[in-house]
Parts: sequence; structure tokens; C-alpha cells
Amino acid sequence: MILQHHINYAFGPAGRWAGLFLVFAGMIILLVYRSMPGLIPVFIGAFTGLTREVTTLDFKNKRARNGWKLLNILPTGEWIDITPQMHLTIKRSNKVWTAYSRGNAPMDFREEVLVLVLLDKNKRLLMPLMHTEDLQKADILKKEWEQLLGLESQLTPENNP
Repeated sequence: MILQHHINYAFGPAGRWAGLFLVFAGMIILLVYRSMPGLIPVFIGAFTGLTREVTTLDFKNKRARNGWKLLNILPTGEWIDITPQMHLTIKRSNKVWTAYSRGNAPMDFREEVLVLVLLDKNKRLLMPLMHTEDLQKADILKKEWEQLLGLESQLTPENNP
């Protein structure tokens, strides 16, 4: 069984919406003016608006891959074999994305989520596996994935590094 989880957009929420706006504007240029330079904002907008960080878990072969999915189509990243000495834990993520308006006023986009992460045998972060906002869901998935991947179950949200 292979699961794929989308973690973040490459350029944050403001970059995503700006990219989608560029795609829309480029399509208008292409359709209304029948001008080929309209392809430039379409390609730039598609890259900035659709590129995202993705984690892929392969439970059958016990491996994981974290990388970018370019244009939401082309996956990148290297497969890492999951060994029994690795751990899963739940971390709290408090990211703030800042964009500036025309008047140079900052607009902050807060993202407060729980992240299920994979740690190596020395308890160093290897990769994020999944985002969720529900602690019970994260805990259930953690226990289920530990069992499916044959990992040690010893870290809890209270004592994680």
C-alpha cells in the first residue's frame, strides 16, 4: 500500500494564489489576444502555484520519500528505507507566512498544525510524513503506521525531542 501526503506549497499560500492568478491572466492573454507570450505567465504561474512538498509512504517495501511534486505532476526526492530503529513522533508546527501588500503592510498567514514526523535512530528529524489538526487522529495514525512499518513505539507528544 502506498500513501501520498501533501505537506506544503513551495511558495506558501501567497505564492500559490499569485501563481494561480498568473495562470488565469496568461489564459486571458492567450484567448483574447491570441498572443503566444501569454504562455510565459501560464508556465511561471503553474510552477509557483502548483509545486508542493509531498511525502510518499510505501508500507509494503517499508520506505518513504520526501520531495517536491513539480507542477503537481513530476515527483522528486530520494527513497529512504525505514528500519526498526527509527521512530515516529508528533510535533506541533507554528509556521507564519508573511506577504506584503501595495502599501507595504505585512499580512501574516498562520499555520498551526500537528505534524507526524519520521526520526532516525538518533532521534534526528528525517522528514515530515503528514499534517493534521486533530491530536487523536495523529495518535491513531502514529500507532497504526508504527505497527505497519515495524517501528519502536516509545516517543509520545509529551517527551519528543
